[in-house]
Amino acid sequence: MAPPTALVTLAETRAHLNFTADTSHDAELQGFIDAATPVIEDVVGAVTGTTYTETYDSNGLEFIMLRHTPVFSITSVTEYWANTAHPLSLVASPDLGVAYSYTADLRSGRIVRRDSAAGVRGFPSGTGAVQVIYVAGLAAVTANVRLAALEFIRHNYQLTQQGGRPAIGSNSAAEDGPFTPSGFAIPTRVLELLGTPRPSGIA
Repeated sequence: MAPPTALVTLAETRAHLNFTADTSHDAELQGFIDAATPVIEDVVGAVTGTTYTETYDSNGLEFIMLRHTPVFSITSVTEYWANTAHPLSLVASPDLGVAYSYTADLRSGRIVRRDSAAGVRGFPSGTGAVQVIYVAGLAAVTANVRLAALEFIRHNYQLTQQGGRPAIGSNSAAEDGPFTPSGFAIPTRVLELLGTPRPSGIA
């Protein structure tokens, strides 16, 4: 089983825009789908599956926090003592810890270094002393995230069709305000569908 490769399909997007039998806009619509993905994921975290290879300077800490969450699966965790690589094995609970092992909370991305006898042990210190290869994303796109992506695509598509003006009857004042953590403008309706509180400072 793998995480989804897209928030929405071309067929879903066509249907949402009432282009069910018209495929002449497919290239343009795919561009809107691709553009919507980082904006939606900036609010809810990783949805589509992406593999990351990351290194961490742990400075002897007993845990590290992966940079992209939620985590779908962890491929490998390797720590380096001087120039020697030590692959760590994933254990289901602390009491199953062995000399080179770890436990992981996939939702938060927290990896805790475990040792034998249910103990913890700090990761080695040094630049890039820990390498993690993992896949971030969800098992499936939830209904609210799918609809939010479709509404975001609809909003942006309508703007291009009206020379940058909101569609007639749209609540432009409500749609111009909210921003994602990275600064993407996002319609209020989309943010509400995602079920996420507005970022602080937004009226």
